[in-house]
Amino acid sequence: MAGYRATMGVLQALKERLSLRMTALLGGNPSIKILGSQELSGVPSSEALGIYLYRIAVDPYARNRYLSAPEGRRTSRAELPINLHILLVGWSDKSESEVVYLSTAMQVIGSALNLGIAH
Repeated sequence: MAGYRATMGVLQALKERLSLRMTALLGGNPSIKILGSQELSGVPSSEALGIYLYRIAVDPYARNRYLSAPEGRRTSRAELPINLHILLVGWSDKSESEVVYLSTAMQVIGSALNLGIAH
C-alpha cells in the first residue's frame, strides 16, 4: 500500500466507478457519497448511495509479502496488505429506490471490479 492516503484514494476510485456504472445502468445521475460517522446520524437531503468505511484489517493471507527495493537501496520493504470493509447505505423516500441503489452497487462491485493504480 502506498500509505494512509491510499485508503481514501481507493474510496474515491470506488465512488467514481460506481457513479459511472450506476449512471449507465440506472440512467439519470445518482448521487454517490463517501460518508463519515457524522453523516450516518443525520437525514440525507436527497436520494443517494453512501459508502462508509467501517473497518480496516490486516490481510492474514498476504501478510509476508515484500515490495521491491527502491532505487539506490538494497533491502526490500515489507508490505502491509489490508482489507477495507465498507458498508453501503441507500437513502431515499421510497424503499424500492434504496433496494435498487444497493443491488445495482453490489452488481457493479461483484462484476470483476478492478481498481488499478491508475484509478
